[in-house]
Amino acid sequence: MHALATSLRASPFFRGAIAAPILIMFIFSFFTLTAAPDPARVAKAITLGIVNLDEGAPLLPIKVGDQLVTGLSANAPFAVRALDSDAAGRAALDVGEVSALLVLPAGFTQAVAQRGAVPVPITIVTSQHLSAMESQLANAIPGQLQLGINTALATMA
Repeated sequence: MHALATSLRASPFFRGAIAAPILIMFIFSFFTLTAAPDPARVAKAITLGIVNLDEGAPLLPIKVGDQLVTGLSANAPFAVRALDSDAAGRAALDVGEVSALLVLPAGFTQAVAQRGAVPVPITIVTSQHLSAMESQLANAIPGQLQLGINTALATMA
């Protein structure tokens, strides 16, 4: 057995047979680690849980919270999942079923109906189960939603 190992080491192809796979692994790992992540792929990995507690307003025929959930479900680049209660939402967040949690309070429609006289209350909670890129996208959701709500209010006025 020792003679076989010695003859293999003496072969001119031995060093190439060992060095080539190591070099190939190094090249592929270098390009994989330095490649920028694809934002569309990362956004598809995010699931936004929405707890809609909106009760509507006395004189309005619609609940703005329902409209917001419908709009997000149709247009968001990430998955949207409706949850029944704040406790169910936080439980789903804790086990990693959702990446972020949006809570629309009971007075959401009333705050929107006052058209800026009262800040529109929304709560966003993010998870610790996210990668760095997913965390950045999830942390951008509150600002984007607030901007969208403010834009909608400005167009209604």
